[in-house]
Amino acid sequence: VLFRSFDDYAFPATFGTISTMFGVSDERALDCRRATYTIGRALAPGATDADMAAGEAEFEWYYDYIRGLIRQKQAAPGDDLLSTFVEAMADGVMTEDEVLATMVLLYAVGHLDNSYLMANGILQLLGDPALRDRYMADPDNRGDVILELLRHETPEHFVVRAAKEDIPVAGETIPAGAVAMLMIGAANRDPEVFPDPAVFDADRPNLNRHLAFGGGVHTCIGGALARAQGEAAITALFERFPDVRLDGEVVFAHTEFLRVIERMPLRLR
Repeated sequence: VLFRSFDDYAFPATFGTISTMFGVSDERALDCRRATYTIGRALAPGATDADMAAGEAEFEWYYDYIRGLIRQKQAAPGDDLLSTFVEAMADGVMTEDEVLATMVLLYAVGHLDNSYLMANGILQLLGDPALRDRYMADPDNRGDVILELLRHETPEHFVVRAAKEDIPVAGETIPAGAVAMLMIGAANRDPEVFPDPAVFDADRPNLNRHLAFGGGVHTCIGGALARAQGEAAITALFERFPDVRLDGEVVFAHTEFLRVIERMPLRLR
């Protein structure tokens, strides 16, 4: 049996989870992935006018799609997250715009980055038999491996923030009103924080200092879910198929924004 990883395993696992949380069908999964990826390209520093236009179009597609889901929940609410948002909207706690923005954020970040975490984790363990054996033999260590994966193979490489006031940084000043691109991937390889940063080391004493989920009030709301999904998917694959191996070239498709494994053929024995 041959898996290509992203399309056949990691992506369905993450999108299926987010669809279940929202109480909706996953029949538009590929459309949502396309829209998310296109929006990601529009956020990149090297985005062209065509990339920006495509990103705007996909934002509009997402909003139209979610408006349709909201109407479904208004007609037939259930015990799910989207129904909770719709109820909050009816009670005046959330506006429709807030529900739309929250859903787009959760839809996009709730499946794509998690998929890359799974794929990168599977590749890391396939290339390091000792780490893989330890991971499978010691369930208490799996969470640390996931944390080091997030540091070492950070799925999302930067965030953009606007400075509300002058901010001194390393002898320079980011002036109020300036837009700063903060490189998460670089911070996670900072040798002053993580000695030998290019080395994968799940025994680091400061594993939780990684910034893959951002920090402060902007910490990713789905960080705990992403870690749980990554551990569950990686563990399940190696439990079910202990002799799984690579069966072809791994194809990467990185952008400035995302660290992407596009294709990773796996032979399941």
